[in-house]
Amino acid sequence: MFWKKSKKEKEKNTIKAPSPGPAGGKPASDLLLNALDERIKLLSGLLTAADQKIEALEKLIYSAEPAAGKTLSGKTGRKHEILALGKKGLAVPEIARILDMPEGEVELVLNLHPRGNG
Repeated sequence: MFWKKSKKEKEKNTIKAPSPGPAGGKPASDLLLNALDERIKLLSGLLTAADQKIEALEKLIYSAEPAAGKTLSGKTGRKHEILALGKKGLAVPEIARILDMPEGEVELVLNLHPRGNG
């Protein structure tokens, strides 16, 4: 008991080749490709502008941080506190807990300033 499709229903479901478009007989596919090319150019321009703005903002951020006397975490004088606690023999997790800082940041400071040279 299969339902048979009429000829009109079969024609609806078939893909037909595009007919020539209205602009000088160009096929619709050419018109679509031209429109896509224009949008790709527009998006490329927007991406370039966004990259330039990101670069400018990063330069502003890095130039403002030393002027403010802050570390990347925004906390002043932490380097000296980390080094002092490290000289007392405290481990990285203890220093991080005491100063409420990420362990990775504490470890980085200690690695950049060995205890003998701090």
